Amino acid sequence: MQVTLFSFFISVVWSSILIVIIYLFRKMRFLICQFGVMSLVLLYLFCAIRMAVPLDFTFTKGISLEGMFSGIYERVVIEKIGMTDISVLSILFYLWIAGSSVLLVRFMYQYHIVMKEISTYPIRQDEQCQRVFAEVVSDSKKQRKINIRYSGKVNTPRGLGIFDRSIVLPDEAYADKELYCILKHEYTHFLNSDLLVKMLIHIFCCIFWWNPIVYFLEKDVSQSLEIKCDLCVTEQMDNREKADYLATILSILKKADTAGRTMVLYSTAQLVSKDHETEIVERFRIVSGNHSLRRGSKILPAIGIAAFFVVFLFSYSFVLQPCYEAPVEEIEAEPDAKELRPDNTYILKGKDGIYTIVLPSGTRQDIDEKSATEMEKQGINIVKEDD
Repeated sequence: MQVTLFSFFISVVWSSILIVIIYLFRKMRFLICQFGVMSLVLLYLFCAIRMAVPLDFTFTKGISLEGMFSGIYERVVIEKIGMTDISVLSILFYLWIAGSSVLLVRFMYQYHIVMKEISTYPIRQDEQCQRVFAEVVSDSKKQRKINIRYSGKVNTPRGLGIFDRSIVLPDEAYADKELYCILKHEYTHFLNSDLLVKMLIHIFCCIFWWNPIVYFLEKDVSQSLEIKCDLCVTEQMDNREKADYLATILSILKKADTAGRTMVLYSTAQLVSKDHETEIVERFRIVSGNHSLRRGSKILPAIGIAAFFVVFLFSYSFVLQPCYEAPVEEIEAEPDAKELRPDNTYILKGKDGIYTIVLPSGTRQDIDEKSATEMEKQGINIVKEDD
């Protein structure tokens, strides 16, 4: 196994194509019921893995391409800029590393600052919050240590933190039903490790920042996780309870404003965002349409994932490579090294059927028939011994 420029290029191409295909399929709402949101999120993660693991295996075959592809390769990889010994590829590589480093450091710094600020927000210890949150934990049948905080600096409820987990609420009063829906939603995000997935995807985007498709991936994974969370929360609800849940989202959306907003990270789980009203409409339609995470065919997701995995493996079966003539100065780097051309090299076919290549220096070397045939295609003449 090895990583080459060509294996990296084909991994980016395959991943980008698959991400777009999955996105188009996810927009077909009936597939969310039949195929499952979790299955779609899993396929997105496969795409990220494909881009992050650009390996050549022993079974990987190279496909040579001429024309524009080879011309681009020569100008980007082989040719040097001016009098320097630097290629365009080297500059692009250094820009990639610099950009990734800046984005990763900025993200870690922002995460540290936000979590430090969140730790200063007071914890809600009132009877209503403790009672409703206890009900949420009891209904979920799983317990996580999470602080419920409040602040006037946030305009919508949100969950933050991978290790020091907190649910931050705006500093306002809620009815029991509203508070239950809010806490249930954010608590479900923590149970499903959605914030960790969001953080990993954002780190992935920081690394591959130059590929616009990764931002497409990040946005749709985030929306898919919100849909999955909505379906988890409303799975056991009747129509009336679902209506209350959607009414809570709508109420929070109406109250949201842009004043006093704290910094929002990509590892944040927000119940609702006023900046993404189109996504909110999609969530409303799916929840009100009685879609489910568990109902529907189990065969279709299995077939879909299996088919995707076959394509995933097939994507490692070949790489695209340029086909071009190597520079003479590279071939004749050593004093005794000479380029083999039709005017200085020929192949002698003996009466016994043995092929012998006669090199420019006069040296003779026996070769097999297959090699002789390939060299003949490249213009090297085959001369019979009795000629």
